[in-house]
Formats: sequence, structure tokens, C-alpha cells
Amino acid sequence: MPRSSEILSPTAGQTNPYTIGTNKLNILIQAYTSNPTALNYLGTKVGAGTVSGFTASCDQNKINAGYGAVYDPSQPANPPVDAACRTIGKDWVGAIDYSSNGQCYHADWTGTYQIDCAIIQTVNGFTPPTLPNGQIPSSIFSTSFNWTAAHAVCYHTAGDLPSFGVNNYGIPAPVICGNQPGQSAVPANDPTNTPTFSNGHSGAWVGTIDYMNSDGKCYRKDWSGTAQITCAANLPVLNNGIIPNVYDSSFNWKAANARCFYTMNNPASENPLYSGVASNTWEIICGAGY
Repeated sequence: MPRSSEILSPTAGQTNPYTIGTNKLNILIQAYTSNPTALNYLGTKVGAGTVSGFTASCDQNKINAGYGAVYDPSQPANPPVDAACRTIGKDWVGAIDYSSNGQCYHADWTGTYQIDCAIIQTVNGFTPPTLPNGQIPSSIFSTSFNWTAAHAVCYHTAGDLPSFGVNNYGIPAPVICGNQPGQSAVPANDPTNTPTFSNGHSGAWVGTIDYMNSDGKCYRKDWSGTAQITCAANLPVLNNGIIPNVYDSSFNWKAANARCFYTMNNPASENPLYSGVASNTWEIICGAGY
């Protein structure tokens, strides 16, 4: 029998189990927090991926100059350019764990994999939920589905043109699953003061951040301004209060108590479903670098 800190899993496509030891299990748990594809090698591919049903209809010239110019294929946690091309202007589920008829599955942009339930439960920390009507929820903003137990990863793929000197076209910005855009994303004390971009395009931005300045004093910067605060332990240092790029994965956003957002102006230009909506704001994950 395996030790309690070990789990048995079937070799992909076979029935004979092998043991995942404690060290490998810890590495796997850590990897799965940031890489939705980390478990795939432990399962058997049984179906298509989460974006396979979308048509690749992006502007190739724009995506080559946008996401294609910054995409790093050596980082499997980043959705590939093909997935970005299929999801321009869309809100979509990039990865999800679920159960059906006593079996457990993981789906992401590479495919759907049947994986031993013990693996998913141990690595994920939850029993994968069943899907409503056997389908991935059509809206990533649904509040009736347990996205946490499903270890779901959601995105909005930008369909806008360059802004802030950066070409956003095709960048899949990680979005918090189940968080209603333009409602719970922006705190109640700031219902209207989101950035307005003069060129009419969208952009990602830091809504609030705590930091230590190069002068040794500590500050909180948000949409209302900058205020000096009591210095807390481990606050990151910003040189002259210059905030890093929202997608900078080298910055300690958690220590900075940061919240990041993505505002889409004239969203109908990206997705006709937003016809008549002037602007939407999503809360996104700070530091999800590309």
C-alpha cells in the first residue's frame, strides 16, 4: 500500500498503476497552480480541447504583431497563438476539472483527458464537480458553478489595437472565473472611475497597489490617488512609484496587495454580444506574464 503522502495513478493508456512519491507530488501540486496542462501526462486523451469548437478567425497580421510577438512556446502555461486566434474578443474557459459518471476529467486547450480521480482530488484539493447539463458553462461569469472546485482558468482574449504603446491584439488576459464584469470587479467605492482611453481601445491596468518607494516611505496608489501608509513587512520597492506592467510575472503582486483589471471600451467592436454596452471591466490576475 502507498504511504498516505503518495497516490497511485495509472500510466496513460494503461491500467497498471505506478506510485507518485511525496517530492514529485509536491512539485506537481505547485506546477498545477500556474500551469493548466501540468496533469495531462497522467491521463488518457479522450476528446477535444476547450477551444476546439471555435473558428480560427483572427487577423493574422495583427496577431503576429500582437500576441504572436510576445508568446513564448517554451512556457506551456501560456495559451498558444492558435487558441488566441480562436478566441479573439471572447470570454472563455482555458482549463477545467470535472467528473461524470464516476470518472474524472481535465480539459484545457490541448484536449480532454481522463485522469484518476485520486490524482485530481489530491493535486486540486477538491472533488471535481459535475458540469451543468454535461457542458462547460457557457458563461465564465456564472455564479452558480463551483469554479474553485473545478480548478478552472478563464480568459478574455483582447481584440483591440495598440494602446499604451503595446499591441494588445490576441493577448489572453486571465480573468477570475465567476466574477461579473463591470459589477463585482470594481469595488463599490469606485463604481464609475475606470480608465477612459482616448483612442477608444481597451487596456489592462493596476487598480490598487501598496509599495515602498525608493525614499524608504510606503504608499498605496489606486484610482483615487496616492496616500502614504504604514510600512508593512516585505512590501516591494518601486523606483519613484513607477508601477510594473500588469503582466510582469517577476514582480511580487501578492506582497503588494495589488488588484488588476482589464477595461474594454466599445466592447461590441470585439464581440457583438456586447452591443449597446459602452464599457466593461474585468478583474484579472496580476502578473500572468506572456
